Amino acid sequence: MQAVQVDHLGDLSIMGLMVKALIDENLKVPERAALASGLDFTTVLRVGRMTVTLSFGPEGIRIENGAIARPTCTIQGEMRSFLKLGVGGNPIIPCLMGRIKVRGDIRKVPALMKLLAKSQA
Repeated sequence: MQAVQVDHLGDLSIMGLMVKALIDENLKVPERAALASGLDFTTVLRVGRMTVTLSFGPEGIRIENGAIARPTCTIQGEMRSFLKLGVGGNPIIPCLMGRIKVRGDIRKVPALMKLLAKSQA
């Protein structure tokens, strides 16, 4: 699978750039690339005042600033918790403590977390 698609990289928020970098790196790992190729959903990530939409589908992965009207799921939380996830932290603890909130179809979240976590390969 190719890199995450972005219309205007220079316009992407810091959150969007961080998410793009993590997913691009994880797509280099064959198991995670295979996982990504089978996904078909949209998610909105809200961290502080930054919001990005991630779209997974047959045409690849796309990231853009802002939120779409009806995402499959929405994940909202504080920057510190998202940064910990990005370096391999456990996503369950911040969810249980209310630092990260998930709304919508939570069945998509485990696959997404694998793509957002720092790759060990």
